[in-house]
Amino acid sequence: MTNQGNGLIYEVRLSQQIKQKIIDLHQQAIHEGEGQRFLDSLRAIHNRLRQDPTNFGEPLYRLPALKLLVYQVVVSRIAVHYGVHQEKPLVFLKGVQLLG
Repeated sequence: MTNQGNGLIYEVRLSQQIKQKIIDLHQQAIHEGEGQRFLDSLRAIHNRLRQDPTNFGEPLYRLPALKLLVYQVVVSRIAVHYGVHQEKPLVFLKGVQLLG
């Protein structure tokens, strides 16, 4: 499924565990004096995941039974693993980490 230029918006889903991880990483970034940069990067990531996830990150592997293609992307210091459903406009966050 490609969406570039057709206005399709993907729904981004994340577990409570991933939400808590993002909150913890934001607190870490604040402690390092990078809180606003973290938020700006996270917003940019979220926007791209909603608008163009298949052309955003690097594809890593497929999960055929779940009909997902898993990608990885790094923006600023935030690394994100996510899966894109191959038939529905859904993105699932698998993992988030702060680099360096």
